Amino acid sequence: MNPRKMTRKKIIMIITAFSIALSCFGTSIKFLEGKVRYVKALRISQGSRYNFKITGLKKKQKKKLSYSSSSSRIAHVTKKGNLTASRVGKVKIIGKVGKKKYVTSVAVIAKATTVKKQIRFTNQVVSSGRDIKINANSAVDAYKQIGKAMANRYTRIEVHAPGFGTSINGAKMRESLFDPKANYVSDYDYLSYNACSYAISTNKLILTFTYRTSYNNEVALTNKIRSALSSMSGSGETKIKKIHDYIVNNTEYVSGGYSAYNALIDGGAVCQGYAMLFYKMCEMAGINCRVMTGTAYGSSGAGNHAWNYVNGKYIDVTWDDTTRSTNYYLSRSPLKNHYLDHRSSLVV
Repeated sequence: MNPRKMTRKKIIMIITAFSIALSCFGTSIKFLEGKVRYVKALRISQGSRYNFKITGLKKKQKKKLSYSSSSSRIAHVTKKGNLTASRVGKVKIIGKVGKKKYVTSVAVIAKATTVKKQIRFTNQVVSSGRDIKINANSAVDAYKQIGKAMANRYTRIEVHAPGFGTSINGAKMRESLFDPKANYVSDYDYLSYNACSYAISTNKLILTFTYRTSYNNEVALTNKIRSALSSMSGSGETKIKKIHDYIVNNTEYVSGGYSAYNALIDGGAVCQGYAMLFYKMCEMAGINCRVMTGTAYGSSGAGNHAWNYVNGKYIDVTWDDTTRSTNYYLSRSPLKNHYLDHRSSLVV
């Protein structure tokens, strides 16, 4: 969204907070050895094909590179690295350059027989709705009240507070409002991808917000999560595991769908939707959780990604779902091939 034109009497600014994860990976793990990069672990379904590549080799080394399989019955690979997965099982694919070997552990899983359901996404931009007027006695109090209003999906917020007049610095206000450390927006991670605009006039500040989901959508989502949580006993990591498994069993990784509503009510989303839903469920269960964003290395290289940080540990529900594993479940150390962006590094 582009900034609107500025006038002397009115300043309007569009704030577009963080856009999370348009694509996610999960079929493989990229391994770095010096400047050489190759896939060290690969999970692939029966009947699928894959083309191995090793980057960072010198021209002479590339000419000498050839591939072989420890079991051609399970997965056949050509000398150039073209793999065909034939049978369920585990196999080693070896890329050899002279005496140097680059080994990839391949797990061939059964081909899915279920038909994917058709998913219709509820993607909308809500820019009109409920209004609220805030009277605050300080800037900090104003930011806290604005945060609560955002969490309740107010789309027009009129603010009266000391310092919120014609002299307010728009960039500073944006930085303060969305500061991940201060967390004035109490539901910051869940709302961070939303856009807002603000207009400054004499002695008052008017904020107008747009959201991916409506207030009614959020009520429906909250009710469904509350119902799901009511059947989950336990606390701490026991509850976290049940939330993790619930999302894996009820959400499908598909292109499109960026909200928790998309992930649970519509039934599918990209990594942003997974991370938002996990965050929302943990918060409603009384478990401290944050959304992490940054770069992750998958089978196609580097890409934007979203995952979570819960009770001092990292978790990636998306990759656990797409790899049918728990390889990315509750790690105190940063997840392999996951790199935090600046915003996320401030809150860990």
